[in-house]
Amino acid sequence: MFRYRFTKNNVDKAIKFLKGSEKKQPAFLKKYKGSVKDGNLFLNDARVIPKEEVESFLRKKVLTGKVPLSRDGLYYYLVKAKYAGVTRAQIDTFLKKQKFIRKTDRLQPTSKKTKRKVKRKGQIAYDLIEINWKDLGFKPDEIKTYEKKMRKDPDYDPTDPSGKKKIKLPVKAAYMFSSVDKITGLMYVEFCPSKARKYVTPVAQRAFK
Repeated sequence: MFRYRFTKNNVDKAIKFLKGSEKKQPAFLKKYKGSVKDGNLFLNDARVIPKEEVESFLRKKVLTGKVPLSRDGLYYYLVKAKYAGVTRAQIDTFLKKQKFIRKTDRLQPTSKKTKRKVKRKGQIAYDLIEINWKDLGFKPDEIKTYEKKMRKDPDYDPTDPSGKKKIKLPVKAAYMFSSVDKITGLMYVEFCPSKARKYVTPVAQRAFK
């Protein structure tokens, strides 16, 4: 349902078709059960919001102060409340314009994050930092040379950390395994050609030692 583009024009045609005054049936009515309630179009019991009315519809919802103010949160709220025709992109565009609402609205409930005090050595923070060859200014022929080298390795798969699948994909990036001792700031970084376990595990072991 959400792949259809609902406009005022095709929604009005659908309503007229359901009432019997329009002969041509819109494509979405061939797939979903349509009905008309209080002058609004419903598909599978979800009220359709035409593209031209999305902004005013969202404004009414947001000003109630009872809906999430994040793009995905509001999107899934509307889906659960059985509304169709409002996309994530439309919600994102609308919310970015409503700075005064975000500044004055009540804070959304969040879970409290407890801080852990670091009192001794050995508490390590670590992560994989992605390296995109283009961002680092490598020349195309240098990138191709590295790609050829990596593709010769039968275990290499940039999409599968387990290393079990043998999927051949373009090698666009590699990684740096970084580890930092929280209390001293001592840092160790080592290059890692893939996030597959075969490559990450030995690098992590050296880093932690």
